[in-house]
Formats: sequence, structure tokens, C-alpha cells
Amino acid sequence: MQTIAQTLAGGGGEDPPPNPGSQSQDPQRIRDTFNIALGRAPRPPGGPGGPNGPGDPRAPGELAIPPDHLVPIQLGGEIKQAGMIPQPFDGDRAKAEAFLRELRLYMMANQGVPGFKSPIRRVAITLTFIKWPKVNGWVEAMLQAIEQLHPIQDNIEYTYTDFLHRFQTQFTDSTKQETAQAALDKHYFKFPFID
Repeated sequence: MQTIAQTLAGGGGEDPPPNPGSQSQDPQRIRDTFNIALGRAPRPPGGPGGPNGPGDPRAPGELAIPPDHLVPIQLGGEIKQAGMIPQPFDGDRAKAEAFLRELRLYMMANQGVPGFKSPIRRVAITLTFIKWPKVNGWVEAMLQAIEQLHPIQDNIEYTYTDFLHRFQTQFTDSTKQETAQAALDKHYFKFPFID
């Protein structure tokens, strides 16, 4: 993330000079990051497929990814919105996690788009995807809250993350585990059948 932010903050049109020590040039680190996010254990150094182990795609002393293969995020007028907008959220708790996943993908796909850089604006964009009478009161309360924020001093990443936390607290199914356990408890095993 820091490399992306540095690339975004970089000069107008010039590619940043390659940094051989940059962590973004280590494919093993990238794989490990995704493996950790998926709940899989990262491969240890020297192990199969790990750094300096059998199957390591790079020879000793070489950069993992040549600098000319790195693609910087370009700033400029040609950047337009990308990705599918999330399905509007109507207050159904069973759909809240799917909505958040679609929203995260949409925001990530548009992180280089100028209008998506402002955390306050991302809150406003998200509110446009939350509709229907069941959620109108909450949307109105959040709209009033962001109208009270200072457009410069409060335009920090915490504003957006706090908003997402409030959405999760309000709408995600807090009884999901209990509901699943109750559904499992209804089933029984009677040899040789399972209901």
C-alpha cells in the first residue's frame, strides 16, 4: 500500500526511479501477503518455492521483478471509474457482507481516480449505494454527520474506516454463528442415514 501511495504521490508523468530494495519487488512477499489474508501459512525461506529454496523463480542476487516490469499508477485526466458498482444495499442483514465486499472491490478498483481520493467523498459515494425505506433514517443520520465534518481537517482515512465500522455494527448479521449452529442442531445422524 505504501508503494502505491508513493507512486500516486509521485511526480506528474515521470516514472519513479527503480528501488532495488523495495518490498514491492519481492513476489514471495506478495504471495505471502495473499496467503496470510486467505488463512494459509506463508512458505518459509529456503523451503520449496520459498526464497533461496527449490523452485525459487529468481537466481541469487537478481531482483525478483525487473524494474521495467513494474507498472506505476499514472496520474492524469485519462483515469476513469472502473469496475461494477455494488448492488444497492436495502437493509437486509443477510446481504450486508456481500455489499461490503463489492464496495471494497469497487473502491480498490478506483483508488487512483481523483474523486475517490477523499475519504469524506468515499463516504458520500457509499451512501448513494444504500437505499430503500428500511435504511433511509440511517443514511440521513450519516449524511448529517458528514455535513458537520471539516472538509480539510476531517478528510482523513479514519473518517472512511469509522463509517465502515458503523455500517458493519448497524447492518451485519450479528447472529450469523448462532443461526448456523441452530440450523446444524436440527440435523441428526441415525445409522445409516444422515438427515
